Amino acid sequence: MLKRTITGAVITAVSVGFIFLREFVDVKLFDILIYFMALVATFELTRAFNGKINGFQKIAAFLFTAAIIPIAVFWKRGLWQVYIAYAAVLCFSSLFIKDESLESIGYSLVTLVYPTLPLTLLTIINDTYGGLSLYVIIVIFTVASFTDVFAYLVGSLLKGKKLCPAISPNKTISGAIGGLLGGIAASVLTYVLLNAINYEFTLGISSTPLLVLFMVLSGAVLSAADELGDLVESFIKRKTGIKDMGTLFPGHGGMLDRIDGLSFVTLFSFVIFSFLA
Repeated sequence: MLKRTITGAVITAVSVGFIFLREFVDVKLFDILIYFMALVATFELTRAFNGKINGFQKIAAFLFTAAIIPIAVFWKRGLWQVYIAYAAVLCFSSLFIKDESLESIGYSLVTLVYPTLPLTLLTIINDTYGGLSLYVIIVIFTVASFTDVFAYLVGSLLKGKKLCPAISPNKTISGAIGGLLGGIAASVLTYVLLNAINYEFTLGISSTPLLVLFMVLSGAVLSAADELGDLVESFIKRKTGIKDMGTLFPGHGGMLDRIDGLSFVTLFSFVIFSFLA
């Protein structure tokens, strides 16, 4: 427990440090953190898929991640075309590999989407949302953290009926509800605290009741996305027969174990806040 707490504190400190660097030095410094997360997470996923994808597909997935984040940061134009073209080339070339199966092609396509796509979107949020970028980034990280912490605390305290025992036997419905409330609290607190320090940003919602409603609903949706991401990660680990995706963070597992929920929160945040940026 002590090891897990210390590791969690270090992870939080590093994340906060990069947010400060982003705000007071250069916006693109935060992209370095995203790039590191994407490379490590892709490596972990391809290793977890060992035996389900071949060496060519592993290298292709890693090279794709290594290329797509810089494209998103420095070029941006043609990003989705690159995604589609690369996926098509990967599928086509895989057909010429001896004993290749549709299942392995499907697994290799997963490595292009998860977690690379959400982290690519995080670079877009960081670089193109103007004054709203910092707010959205903090919402993403706080909602993901609050949801996980509240789900764990409430679930451990109240226990009760299992949420999805076939995928994740330790998760309970009470924990899921607790996580949802934690996500809503994170959404509201982020807005209140940034306003308290006079950080200039606007959501374009002038009515106070509508603003509160937006924060509550967006917090709930993003919190649900975090819990969905956690379940998806658990499903992948069950399919591959592993306990943790890696050992990078003592007491926490690998990078993917840390950003499973955050990836899905990022994806849903991109959809929600793209209408406001």
